[in-house]
Amino acid sequence: MAWLWLGILLACPLDEEPAKAAPREILGYAFVPGDVLEIRVYRRPELSLRCTVPTEGTVSFPPLGSIRIADRDARSLEVELERKLQDGGVIREPKVTVLILERRSRKVYILDGVRKPADYTLPLDKQLRLTQAISLAGGFSSDADRENVTILRTTEDGERFVLRVDTETILRDGDIEADIVIEPNDTIIVGVRGAEDEKVFVAGRVKNPGSYKFSEREGLTVLRAIILAGGFDKFAAKGDTFILRRHQGEQRAIRVDMEALLRGELVKDQELEPNDIVLVPESFF
Repeated sequence: MAWLWLGILLACPLDEEPAKAAPREILGYAFVPGDVLEIRVYRRPELSLRCTVPTEGTVSFPPLGSIRIADRDARSLEVELERKLQDGGVIREPKVTVLILERRSRKVYILDGVRKPADYTLPLDKQLRLTQAISLAGGFSSDADRENVTILRTTEDGERFVLRVDTETILRDGDIEADIVIEPNDTIIVGVRGAEDEKVFVAGRVKNPGSYKFSEREGLTVLRAIILAGGFDKFAAKGDTFILRRHQGEQRAIRVDMEALLRGELVKDQELEPNDIVLVPESFF
């Protein structure tokens, strides 16, 4: 049976879609690490370049050398490249076009305690705060524990944060500073009052992030929990999967040897406990 579970996980199809250029009417969108760009030079295809914006923000663009592309918008990058190609004597009247082929994921995951738990896409043109994100999910459910909201956040450098927020106080006092700005790939878990069923949560880069019923009799492992959540999506950093477990009032991060599990070493699969959170971070490259 264990091998069947592993086979299902490995067989989960990836959502492979052809790259499409992003609409250019989103003026001023600044590129971030993980965006996929294409730089086209009119009538000079040998100078065209397709690249992923790296963490350090610069790429090599022959014959100009290193060019900074992070935190730049398409138009400013086009103007700079045209100027440098002309000033450097490479092309007399260059025409450069910069296209966004794929944006880094800007999803936020909202689980439990809301009317429409699901993943939602953050807007490009404005910040979204916690209470606004919850409103995207239809607002709090009738049994939501508004004093018990958890935000899980993983940075590009792999740092993990667990933020606990009392939204009841925010809503009552109108304290905008306490209403945290949501970042891409945040997971928001709203507590539920009087829940009879014990649950585990699967969040991050899986196909169906959400809460899943935990049974003491049947038990639940990391591998099975990820399968219940539809398997990894194409952006998953599988090898960085970990468990968040609250123990004696403190949150512990427990590493999962997912690479070993995917090699078939099922003895390394870990049993989950009620209220565990299995978190699959995003692979930025």
